[in-house]
Amino acid sequence: MPNRVIKESIWTSPNLNQLSDMAERHFYRILVLPDDFGCCELTPLVVKGRCYPLKPHITEQDIDIWQQELEDKGLIKRWNEGARQYAIFPTFSVHQRIRSIHQRKTPVPPDEIMESLADICRQVSSSDRPNPNPNPNPNPNPLPDNVIEFYRENFGEPSEDMENELKLACIKFSSAWVIDAIQEAVKRGKKDWRYIARILENWRKFGKNTKSKQDPNKYVRGKYGSSVRR
Repeated sequence: MPNRVIKESIWTSPNLNQLSDMAERHFYRILVLPDDFGCCELTPLVVKGRCYPLKPHITEQDIDIWQQELEDKGLIKRWNEGARQYAIFPTFSVHQRIRSIHQRKTPVPPDEIMESLADICRQVSSSDRPNPNPNPNPNPNPLPDNVIEFYRENFGEPSEDMENELKLACIKFSSAWVIDAIQEAVKRGKKDWRYIARILENWRKFGKNTKSKQDPNKYVRGKYGSSVRR
């Protein structure tokens, strides 16, 4: 199970500080469950076994109540698939730094959930930033973890709509994948977001590291093919 980061912004987060004490504790316990895409299974029985193995007095009903409270405050978004309950942490890509991407462990969230997340990330970027670090540790060759800045370096200033597209893509695919897809597009001389989106969709469907014959036109086919400039 991966390690996850808890930032000092929890002290002043409006959403976290509106939770009951038990729901806030539950949030920290389930924070280690998400995969690298910010998704996890939150079926109460599964959560009870994984997050409360030494607390037999915690019930499935308790967990369901706390998770409903987290959802009401916008800290998770849940959906059901089959007999299982899944969730995504809307601001996962904002607060977690993922060095390497592993295989997705849950189904992709429904489109209606994905479409609602860009607004959440925009709100977080303006109202839930961590306190400034007075003693940063400078790195002369930092790994670009701010996708908007990385986009700006390669394609110029993004529009507001483009920023939302980038934020949504980070949630759906992870910031590391978005940066890699931008690099792939730049390498091929394609400065078009639809081309980048097609790369990401292909990686999601067929695997990012799948070896295949190099085809320079492979991303101009399909859904975005007619829109991508050759």
